[in-house]
Amino acid sequence: MFAILGDIEFNVAGGISGMEQSGSADWAEHARIQGKPLLEWIGEGLDECNLTIELHPVLGDPEERLRALRLAKSKHEPLAFVMGSGEYLGAYVIGSLSNAIRRSTAVGQIKAATVQLNLKEYTGAFTRKAARAGLLDPALSGTSAAAAGSPGLISKLIPAPSTTQMVLGHAKTRCLRVT
Repeated sequence: MFAILGDIEFNVAGGISGMEQSGSADWAEHARIQGKPLLEWIGEGLDECNLTIELHPVLGDPEERLRALRLAKSKHEPLAFVMGSGEYLGAYVIGSLSNAIRRSTAVGQIKAATVQLNLKEYTGAFTRKAARAGLLDPALSGTSAAAAGSPGLISKLIPAPSTTQMVLGHAKTRCLRVT
């Protein structure tokens, strides 16, 4: 797995063909009489990340993946951006989403497309979804699995966590930016 944005997984084999990260610094320019302007550093600008994603039926339903991205954009909510290595890049919002259809069926069903996704750093209040600790799932209380009383038995009855859940559970939470 290459990265996760919220609950949307991106795989290198699953279509990521490019990722470009950029950061900036904000400077104010003050005019001076008979001289060059003076620059004053105001602060760091927002980080941005541009992803190029290739959608193809072999890698998953292109229309379904495009719908998931559009839905995430339309919610106007920050999403955790975590690399496959577990490095937590921070909260990002989808700034823009564009796609170019490369192949389609005679009835217009997308067979291949290229998606450009622009992510912007979100600096407001954000709480990452936390993975539940331990083997016992509170949703199972009062069920026959909970009555069995064996964490081993309960863990066998619970489906294995998805790649998304595992990476988010192990994501590094320390800030990598020097302030």
